[in-house]
Amino acid sequence: MEGVWNPQGEQVRGPRPVPRSLQSKRVLTLPPGHRLALAVEVQASEAGTVGASVTINTRRKESILLAVRYESVLGSLSFLPAKLRFEASFPGRIQSRVIAARSTFERPLVINAVRSSDPRIIPELITRSLNPLARTEIAHIRYDPSKSAAPEDGSLPQSDEVEWDIPLTEEMVERWSRRQQMWDELGTKGQTDIEAILSFDTSIVRGASLTVRAFLTKPSIVRESTLTFDLTQVGTSVSQMLLVHNPSDTSLAVQLVFPLCEASPSELNNSCDVGFRLAEEAQAAFYVKPHSDLHIGPIVFEPKQHNTYNTTLYVRNNLTMLHPVRLSGVGGSGRLVFRDGALDFNLTASDLGGGLALDDDFAPKQRVAVAKSFTALNDCELPVEVKSFDINGVPGCSGFGFEIHDCKPFTVAPHESVELQVSFTPNFAASRWEQRLRLHTRSGVLAVPLRAFVPPELLPQLADRSPFVGEGEDSARKVITAISVGLCAVMLIVVVGDIMKVYRGTSEAGGCRDGSAGVSMLTWPSINALAPATWGAGVRREQQVLGQQRASRRERRDDQEAQQGHRHEVDHEAQQPLQQRPGQPRQPLAAAPSVGPGPG
Repeated sequence: MEGVWNPQGEQVRGPRPVPRSLQSKRVLTLPPGHRLALAVEVQASEAGTVGASVTINTRRKESILLAVRYESVLGSLSFLPAKLRFEASFPGRIQSRVIAARSTFERPLVINAVRSSDPRIIPELITRSLNPLARTEIAHIRYDPSKSAAPEDGSLPQSDEVEWDIPLTEEMVERWSRRQQMWDELGTKGQTDIEAILSFDTSIVRGASLTVRAFLTKPSIVRESTLTFDLTQVGTSVSQMLLVHNPSDTSLAVQLVFPLCEASPSELNNSCDVGFRLAEEAQAAFYVKPHSDLHIGPIVFEPKQHNTYNTTLYVRNNLTMLHPVRLSGVGGSGRLVFRDGALDFNLTASDLGGGLALDDDFAPKQRVAVAKSFTALNDCELPVEVKSFDINGVPGCSGFGFEIHDCKPFTVAPHESVELQVSFTPNFAASRWEQRLRLHTRSGVLAVPLRAFVPPELLPQLADRSPFVGEGEDSARKVITAISVGLCAVMLIVVVGDIMKVYRGTSEAGGCRDGSAGVSMLTWPSINALAPATWGAGVRREQQVLGQQRASRRERRDDQEAQQGHRHEVDHEAQQPLQQRPGQPRQPLAAAPSVGPGPG
């Protein structure tokens, strides 16, 4: 019996077998207006055409005779593969397989229909005709998990559920958590294993069945659920990229986002300072092609202190809505520690050469140089890489009397030590020297005091040890001395040359010269060029005064010569101009009316 249907066409009773031997007189009661469907099963023992009848008796003594005629043939219908199996899949990924059939019947076989017991297993016929004794591909079988008829199956997010470019709130995380619980419940109920039956109706065989197995699984869009950062120097930053995989058949949109941190302006929430952040270019949305990979990021880890950092980063996407990624990192440092925290030189009498006869003028006076080895220990978890040195900001390995030997970059492994050879050479007598040695490392600058001490009673001995200047300073002193001597020689040559010019001009002019026109070094152009600028004003004033005096003397000489032309007797001594001492005015001649005459 196939079933019973009411007048509205609804099936009110399902199929059930009718026993061959009736133990009860009542087999079935058919209400008014209902319809009964019966199926007759025939088992043929040999090929041929057979006719038979089926009688149905009612309580009204009615006999309903059903004539049955069938033809039996030899053959069978088989499927390849005999059982179809799909890999685990999820909503958003569709799998497809092809099945074939082989008919051993002597006549062609026609496929009339195919049915599936599960809506997620979808058959599509390729052909309807099968030739005898031939393998024929008959159908595509698709497995689409999103076609589930169960109302509670909401594993695939809808387009309006994914909100982009907004903070990740707690409500969104809770919605995603409920989705994950639905997946867990499917596994608990055994609904992740799917078994369906495909039934094929043909012109000879009706209801030929094929078993199909499939599985449900949660999709994963990241290759690794945890992103681990190595031990990182405190105060520095490192970054990594996250590899995203798109397992679906459509484009995958993803965006990295941290949970919303509710931090008040007055007090920072400690849970927000997780040591991780997203670079600016990592905050945009990325698109991953179907069945491909893409690196997105970078994700930056910058520890602020020696601590272990853990947090959760979410990958917002249109496949699973959210996907968590665990981030972990450790903040550490490398540190060089010197014993006593400083590099100290304590000079003694032996360092100053106390065994030498310092009072003897002929005793050799050697420079004081003290060398000492210092040990630095890296007491932390990271290596320390020293790139360069400087002393009080002066680049290089020497300065201010201190010198670092074997000065080159080096690396100190964790919990290992290194030795620095340092020497000190004092440049002058003092009881205390203090500078700072600066070691430039990848994580910053390490400053270590450089100090030297001399007892007061040894200062006289230190002062007696010469020279206290280095070779560079001594060379500079010699150069300056040579330049000074050269300048003095040039000035002397210039002075002698100008004096010769003055006296040569006097001899050529003949006659008497006024003693007031003596040599003034400030009036010489050669010397004036070397003189300071403040001398120029005085020289110009002196030249103006001398010019006025010469003009007045020239007028008086002209007047005196005119008067002497009218005299009959000229005194030989009066004809010679009187020469006064420099700085005194010239006395007029005796013939001058304004001044009385006087002897030569």
